[in-house]
Amino acid sequence: MTISASIPAAVIAMGITRIIFKKNSILESNMVQTIGSAGESVAAGAIFTMPALFLWAKEGLINQPSLLSISLITLCGAILGVLFMIPLRNSIIVQEHGILPYPEAQACAEVLLAGEKKGSDAKAVFSGMAIATLLISTILLKVSGDTGAHGMVSAITIGSIICVIAAIAGDTSQDLKTGYILGATPKKQQIGELVGAIISALTIGGVLILLDSAWGFGSKELAAPQATLMKLVTEGVMNGNLPWSYVFIGAACTVLFELLGLPSLAVAIGIYLPIELTAPIMLGGVLRRLMDKKNKTQSSESSKGVLFCSGLIAGEGLMGVLLAILTVAGVADKIGLGANIPAGVRLAGSVILLVVLVTLIVCHNCSAKNEKAE
Repeated sequence: MTISASIPAAVIAMGITRIIFKKNSILESNMVQTIGSAGESVAAGAIFTMPALFLWAKEGLINQPSLLSISLITLCGAILGVLFMIPLRNSIIVQEHGILPYPEAQACAEVLLAGEKKGSDAKAVFSGMAIATLLISTILLKVSGDTGAHGMVSAITIGSIICVIAAIAGDTSQDLKTGYILGATPKKQQIGELVGAIISALTIGGVLILLDSAWGFGSKELAAPQATLMKLVTEGVMNGNLPWSYVFIGAACTVLFELLGLPSLAVAIGIYLPIELTAPIMLGGVLRRLMDKKNKTQSSESSKGVLFCSGLIAGEGLMGVLLAILTVAGVADKIGLGANIPAGVRLAGSVILLVVLVTLIVCHNCSAKNEKAE
C-alpha cells in the first residue's frame, strides 16, 4: 500500500528551497514536489508487479531480471502515463474544478500554502487495474498459444506497463491540480513530471535488485503481497487452475455493494490488505467521522486537519526512507533497531511516544482556542 508522495515531497521541497537555496517561492517548491512525487508513482507501479519476475527466478522458471529489462519496461509505462494525461488536463482538472475532489492535490496545496506563510497554519486504484489487465492479457496470450514461462513473463510485462501508466497518470493529475490551485505553469509541471518519471524508471531496477539481494521478495521482511497476487493470478490462468468461481463471486459482491451505496473498492482493499494496515485506516476513518460531527466541517478546522494529516504522512514517508537506508547500509543491526529491540523496550517507547503526541495535540488545541478567543 502506498500514499502519494506529493505531501512528503512538498515538505522536503519547502526545506530545500528555504534552508539550502534561501528562497521561499511556492511555485519552486511545487515544482520540486512534482518531480519527486512522479518518481514515487513510477516506483510504486513497478514494485506492485515486477517482483513477480524475481519470485519466478527463485523457482527456476526464468532467469534473473536484468537491470536493462526492468528499466525499459518501467520507462515505457512512465512516459506513456504522463503523455496520456497532458491532453486530459483541461477536461478533468480545469472544467471539473470544484466537482472532482482531488484530495491529495488539495492537501499538498495546503502544505505549500502553509509553508509560504512561514508555518503559521502549519489511496491504490492502479493495482486493481493491473490485476484486471493481467487477467485479460493472460487469457489472450493463452488463447494465442503463448503459454508457459514465456507467456507468464509477457503477461507480467504488460501488467507492469499498465500499472506504471495508471500510477503516473494518477499522480500527474493530482500534481497538475495542485499547480492549478497555486497558479503554476502547466507546461513546466508536465516537463517536471517527465523528468521525475524518467529518472525513477532508470533507477528502480537497481533498487529492486538491491532489495531482492538484501531480503528477497516473498520473505517475511519483504512480503510483496501485490506482486505475489499478480504471480498467482497469472499462474492460475496459464495452468488452468484459477478458481473462477471466487472471481465471479467477488464480481457479484461488487455489484451488491454498489447497489447498497458502499464503496466496493474500499471493501476490497479492506479484505485484501493485512490487518496491520487496515486497522489504522479504520481508526483514521472513525476519527475523521467524529471530528466532522463535532466541527460540522468548518473550513478553518478542516484546513488544520488536512495539515495535521499531511504531517503524519510526511513523517511516515521520511522515517521509512531513513530506516530503509539504515537497513541496507547494515547500520540497523549494529545499533539495535527493529527486531533486535526487546519487546518491553518497544512497548515502553510506544507508550512514551503516544503520551508525547497526545500532549502536543492538547497543547496545540489550547493554543488555538486562546487565539480564537483573542
